[in-house]
Amino acid sequence: MAVRRYTSLAILAATVIALPTAAHAAPRPSGATPAVTAQVPGVPLSCAGGFTAFNSSGDRYWYGYKNGQATTQTYRQKGLGFRPAALQNIGGMGSDTSFSSTDYLVTPGGSLRRLEWGGTKSGGEWTITNRSTTTLSNSWSNTREMAYSRYLYRLTGSTLTRYSLVAGKPSAPRTVSRTFGGVSQMVYERTVGSGSYQADVFLATTTSGQLREYRVPISSPSSWRSFTLKTSGFKGFRDISTGPCANASSRLVMGLTSTGRMSVWYDPNSTDYRGSDFRGGSTGTKVFGLKTYGQ
Repeated sequence: MAVRRYTSLAILAATVIALPTAAHAAPRPSGATPAVTAQVPGVPLSCAGGFTAFNSSGDRYWYGYKNGQATTQTYRQKGLGFRPAALQNIGGMGSDTSFSSTDYLVTPGGSLRRLEWGGTKSGGEWTITNRSTTTLSNSWSNTREMAYSRYLYRLTGSTLTRYSLVAGKPSAPRTVSRTFGGVSQMVYERTVGSGSYQADVFLATTTSGQLREYRVPISSPSSWRSFTLKTSGFKGFRDISTGPCANASSRLVMGLTSTGRMSVWYDPNSTDYRGSDFRGGSTGTKVFGLKTYGQ
């Protein structure tokens, strides 16, 4: 059995539906900037996903792909005052008029903070109405990536570490690997298996331009395995993300290039360990230029 987690309230926009287990993030506001192009050929309209983005003042945005359109979406808000060095949403809930959500972020100075935030919708616009932060550690400098399943994963240099969350605070670190130096970006995609064997599944790009899938067993994380989905073509992407499609065995794979162009691909079979069946491509000339965080 596969359990998927996504920035689903952001992905699902302002619709009231049942959320997946441990669903991510906050709803996308309406009034999005129109996409430059129509639906990307080969990618079903049911596929949706996106990236959280921040400007230098700490204002939050959402770069999304939904219903065949690539969009930039904003909130009425007061910025954090800084742009996170790393960020990962760990859960959220909401409706078509309100939401609450939780992020873990790393400040430019290396502090790990838990961010609780929420908002309401009025007149067709979303407004962030409440926000609070709690500092959990001052020793998270050099964090390159974070990912969350039911565990929090942290990539620093070449080391991938997994943390349990106890009362909302990372604890009991376990080293997954010290050989992840070639990983550029990574994002959690789902958990597979049942009973005595379960594994967290990640998508990652490498410095050589590969797209890989990593499987990290829950009971023995150091016994991870990797599969090359694409041998080349991903070197120019600064961030990746993933999202759901109507077919439960499929997935959306997303990438942002170093010049801010978005590409999306439909993977009709997310369990076959290969990317030769990917379909999709660029969403067009629209530029998504802010620092992003794949979810």
